[in-house]
Amino acid sequence: MWWCSRARRLPAQGVSLARRRPGLGSSSLLFTLAVLVATGCGFHLRGATGGLTPGDVSVLGIDAGNPLAQALAARGAAQAPRYEVNIEREAWDRRVSAFGSDGRAVEYELKYDVAFTLRDIASGRTAPSDTVRVLRFYGFDPSQPLAKSAEESSIRADMVREAAASLLRRTASWGRAR
Repeated sequence: MWWCSRARRLPAQGVSLARRRPGLGSSSLLFTLAVLVATGCGFHLRGATGGLTPGDVSVLGIDAGNPLAQALAARGAAQAPRYEVNIEREAWDRRVSAFGSDGRAVEYELKYDVAFTLRDIASGRTAPSDTVRVLRFYGFDPSQPLAKSAEESSIRADMVREAAASLLRRTASWGRAR
């Protein structure tokens, strides 16, 4: 084969076939570049709250038994806050996003909106109203309505957790920008 005969000739021409030692090569450079790009575009690991510590956020406007309030409390909202988050409105919407050939729904879109305002307790400064929106699509099989109902409940709980994390990231970002 042509590549075998060429490899045998190379040492005779003074070229060493010894393996190069790994150093700061192109793979390390590409990894570093990928990390910088991901950080620059706003990527965060799931569950990261942007530097808030437990006790930095107080939640107003919703019941303590509300799933959003519980998710915020689990992520760091507590009693001795630096910021107040006033939940102005929560809204769920479910609509059909795809129909099957028989005219029945085969995919739904779930939308969860949380409108809120932020206030720095120390300075009294208030941020303009903002909204966190979480969208999910899920398939629906009419032959398994109970399973799909449980799946929708699980998706809704995940959406509430994601909205709480997003709200806390925005709070941290607003706190750093001031």
